[in-house]
Amino acid sequence: MFLATMSALSERSRAVLRAVVVEFIESGEPVGSRTLADKHLRDISPATIRNVLAELEEAGFLFQPHTSAGRIPTEQGFRTFVDGLMDVPDLPLPDEARIHALDELPPGQELLRESGKVLSELAGIASLVIASRGDARVLAQVHFIRAQDGRSLLAVLMFRDGTVETRFVADEPRTSDTELQRVHECLASEVIGHTLREVRDRFAARLDEHRLEIDEVSRRAFELAIQATDAVQDEPLVVIQGQERLIDQPDFGDVTRLRTLVHALREQKGLIGLLDRTIRARTVQVLVGREAGQLADGALSFVIAPFTEGGKPSGMVGVVGPTRMNYPRMVPLVSATAHAVSAAHDRAARAGLKRIVRRRKSGDRRY
Repeated sequence: MFLATMSALSERSRAVLRAVVVEFIESGEPVGSRTLADKHLRDISPATIRNVLAELEEAGFLFQPHTSAGRIPTEQGFRTFVDGLMDVPDLPLPDEARIHALDELPPGQELLRESGKVLSELAGIASLVIASRGDARVLAQVHFIRAQDGRSLLAVLMFRDGTVETRFVADEPRTSDTELQRVHECLASEVIGHTLREVRDRFAARLDEHRLEIDEVSRRAFELAIQATDAVQDEPLVVIQGQERLIDQPDFGDVTRLRTLVHALREQKGLIGLLDRTIRARTVQVLVGREAGQLADGALSFVIAPFTEGGKPSGMVGVVGPTRMNYPRMVPLVSATAHAVSAAHDRAARAGLKRIVRRRKSGDRRY
């Protein structure tokens, strides 16, 4: 809708709209024709600018808060600016270096919190990091070690990010050592590169649809793997950094709006809803006002991007602020941060696989 409307604008109208948004982002004040003529559009007369402003207001791109005031962009005006009028600059080298340093951190909450902290400090507004629940993590291997009680097995789950988790699973009827070795051989190529959820669902479907066609070892391997990957489906981890920077924004100076804002940041369900939307898009998303839903009564905008683990989307990073946000600045910051988090997962995954290979070569049969 917005793209079609933008394509109908003349070059002059686009220039005026762009200048209004740029000036409003910088000043936070309604923009008048004289300011535009003096600072942005010196080759266009103030009278012509006034006519174009009136046309843009009538078309829904701008509105005038008071009769004697200048204009400010509407959500449609911001959306049009983001879709085709803004120039996205390269990141300054110091900012790029600081973000790049994140990919040296180990995956986990430290990486997520530090990424949010760095992004908030560089953006000057609040940041948002959401990591998918545990069963979206990507596996490298699953192995079983007999427990001392003889009635259970210790499942060792090795993930692509290099981390290892253990959990006990029932072993009834008892699996012999020979069968256990064959279970490992059966699972070796079946689980690598798949999430806990994928492994569990795929093996359950095979047992349900092809039980009579599956040999005894495969059946036992699938049953044990289902137990091992049947993780508690935790809610995604939500990390918000720099909330004080958001509260300090003049756009939220009104007490009622500030109360609505604080409530929106505490209402994690609405924020988590952005995760699936971002993962489906697989690229940087700019959500202006009510495009992100009714969070803070549509007063918030988001620039968000997914990060990956083992090549699969596993979370998102972004910034949250008023609709009067410096979108050209935020897009490369968010994109670079998401890339750094993905790179940290990839680096850890490569290191984890190397450790597994070394242990196998050393004769450690658990690997």
